[in-house]
Amino acid sequence: ATIDKGFVGELKNVAYVSPFADDRLPEDNLLVVPTTATDTSTTATDNDAQAPLTVLSRVSIGDYVWWDNNRDGQQGASASEPPVAGVTVKLYAADGTTLVATTTTDATGFYSFVDLIPGTTYVVEFVKPAGALFTDALQGATASDSDADVTSGRVTVTAPPSGTNSATAPDDPTIDAGLVRYNLRLIKRLASAGPFHPGSTVVFTLTPHNDGPSTALAGWSVVDLPPAGLTVTAISGSGYTCTLSTLTCVAGAALAGGTDGAVITVTTKIAATATGSAKNVGYVAPAPTDGPETNPLGPPPTNTSDTSTTPTDNDDQVPVVVTPIPSGPLPTTGGDVTRTLLAAGIVTGLGVITLAVAGRRRRRTA
Repeated sequence: ATIDKGFVGELKNVAYVSPFADDRLPEDNLLVVPTTATDTSTTATDNDAQAPLTVLSRVSIGDYVWWDNNRDGQQGASASEPPVAGVTVKLYAADGTTLVATTTTDATGFYSFVDLIPGTTYVVEFVKPAGALFTDALQGATASDSDADVTSGRVTVTAPPSGTNSATAPDDPTIDAGLVRYNLRLIKRLASAGPFHPGSTVVFTLTPHNDGPSTALAGWSVVDLPPAGLTVTAISGSGYTCTLSTLTCVAGAALAGGTDGAVITVTTKIAATATGSAKNVGYVAPAPTDGPETNPLGPPPTNTSDTSTTPTDNDDQVPVVVTPIPSGPLPTTGGDVTRTLLAAGIVTGLGVITLAVAGRRRRRTA
């Protein structure tokens, strides 16, 4: 038998047994034919019986999907942790394979399932958007934590024992999911003015950025990869632990979505034998404990990589052109010396320059 949808209350199913019509001998206890209103427990005959049935109201579940930007597993204010619209949510039977219903989150990140059988076990599955991850599950207060498993996006749910079956105010309004999505980028700039010659000091700046919307966990790092002929003499940045031997700066704090990290300064010196053009490469990488980015770094670049051809935006490069110091005899007049050295880029203004010529040091006024 099927109960009419929407019926709530008590039902009584009555049945009876009677002899064949042509049977000429009456029973010892004659049947009194009951109706659906008969209480068979009070009749004198034992040819009838009843089975009472209590029909409870169907119930509902639901809640929100949001960007867990601070990565704490708890749903914060919508201004800082906005809702995620258009996320597919599936409802399965307890076996996890029989699909019962499918819906999507609305503009406020809300979803619900109605007409659930009270006390019945179901499986809710959140389908994460491309490039997103699930935040840590079951962290803190139950009413505002993320329930989705970090790998499968699923959670086993027992429908409440009773309720109003509301689609807008679910009887269990705690089945939700927090999502994480972030992307680190790096911009590398030349902070020194050229032209550059063997022995010149060259300064670079590296500025990391997190596209968000979620926070990148503390421990993300920036690595500098100088080319042959360029030696790093110093690397530093506020809020980082920078190691000169590995040319790596590790961030001590998380990087919020939509923000730049502190600038890292790299000071280098050009080798005395260096010539031609070379590029200084750098990249930014997430913390080892963090999940993958929207645009993952992949294999880290080397100091010979061409970052302009890589699909990731975690790396960048800056070319440096090394111009040889002019050779040949020096002019003997101060004005000629000045013009020659200015043209070569050895000096940028007037002053006194000491030059080594033919094994002797001569002082010229520039």
